[in-house]
Amino acid sequence: MSLRRDLPKSQAARACRAIETSRQERRAWRRQHICPVSTAADIELGVTLGGATLKMTYGNSSTVKTEVVTAAVAESYETSEIVRYYDIRIKNPLSEEKPATGTDGRTAVQMVEFVGWHSTDRPSLVADTFFDKVDTVADVDSDDDPTTPDASDGIQFMADLTDDGTDNPTTVTRLMADNGAVSWVNDADATATDDVLVPDADNPDAEVNQQIAAAMKAYNKRLKEEQETYITSLMPQNRATRTSERTIFDGTEKGKAAAEAALDTLDCDGDGITAKMAKDAIKAKVSATAVSEAETNLEDEMEACPRDDAIRKVAETVEKYIPGTPAVTKDVTDDQDEWAIGVGFAAGGVDIGVGYDSNKLVNMGVASSIGGISMALYYEKPKDTMDAEDNVVTMGPNMGINVGMSVAEGTSVNVGVSRGYDSDGMSQRGVGIGMSHDLGGGASFKFGAGRVKGKTAADAGISMSF
Repeated sequence: MSLRRDLPKSQAARACRAIETSRQERRAWRRQHICPVSTAADIELGVTLGGATLKMTYGNSSTVKTEVVTAAVAESYETSEIVRYYDIRIKNPLSEEKPATGTDGRTAVQMVEFVGWHSTDRPSLVADTFFDKVDTVADVDSDDDPTTPDASDGIQFMADLTDDGTDNPTTVTRLMADNGAVSWVNDADATATDDVLVPDADNPDAEVNQQIAAAMKAYNKRLKEEQETYITSLMPQNRATRTSERTIFDGTEKGKAAAEAALDTLDCDGDGITAKMAKDAIKAKVSATAVSEAETNLEDEMEACPRDDAIRKVAETVEKYIPGTPAVTKDVTDDQDEWAIGVGFAAGGVDIGVGYDSNKLVNMGVASSIGGISMALYYEKPKDTMDAEDNVVTMGPNMGINVGMSVAEGTSVNVGVSRGYDSDGMSQRGVGIGMSHDLGGGASFKFGAGRVKGKTAADAGISMSF
């Protein structure tokens, strides 16, 4: 409903009319500024009876808005891992860390931390397991007397068994019988029983005990030499780059399981018990003692050869481009019928108007003038709204004041301020200014501008009356 014609002295109404540039802007300006309510009228009827005027308006507001059916998807890149293969790496017992300072005197083998494994390799790289490389198979005499083994049983090597500070190596024979008993003979003749080194249990410092210790040290040195010779033969520095020198397992879960099974057959800690043997003993459950011992052996094996370190996954990361897709939208037409009704009348030099519209907006205005100065007040109460969670938002009242002044014949200027609430119930203030000039013949030039919440609107035009 509009009070512009009913309240001719309301310069605020004229200013509002001048700055309305579209239906959407008119509705926003009316609710946020100082203008009485009106519809986007297609039909407007008014009747004046004495000092009262009744006006009715009806219109249809049709707006087209674009709705997003499917949101746009930006282009992207997707990374994934492709496992090429698995292999097994055994800790190199000969590896040494690079010295923090000084010259790096390590050999090529000592610089390699892991040795790539091949299925034809020995089950263990621990030095103590190389006795099969230096010992012969022990056979005892027909009388099954381990104290008189054949001269060919065992291994002979040079060792200095004295502790006099001089180098006096002699031939030492290490013998092992079928029952595993080891004896040391300080003679090249393995049958020279008089030269058998018999430990003296009563005197730890006895010379014979020192001789046995020296013989064992020399023997272990032989084991270390065999160990180094063997690991050097594996060329670990080349195995790292040559898959042909390593056993390769498929890059699938089945291939990984095969690598784990192969690792279980190795003796990483050199105690003669593999992880498979320990697992089989646990599964057999021969006795509680046997199970406990097997569990300990399995823990030792797992500690010596951690699976995460020993089984290596060789993979590469590939990047796949995924093109983006534009948003899918559609235009939706929103047709709304609007109507308003209002009444205005004059009493004692004061113009009063009251209106109500299809949006349940109640508004009223009062205008008066003294000489060339006019003043208009308005008040409106929007209906309450609902928020996104369907809670009632109580809307506060909107109100404003406009002061107009005739500055010349047929020319007037008016200024207005307002205080109100937007559709979200947030308080806001506005200010507007308007100007009207009579061009004669029923034509008037009008200009108006206003600012609310940092946004400015302005318009100018010519109004015709017939």
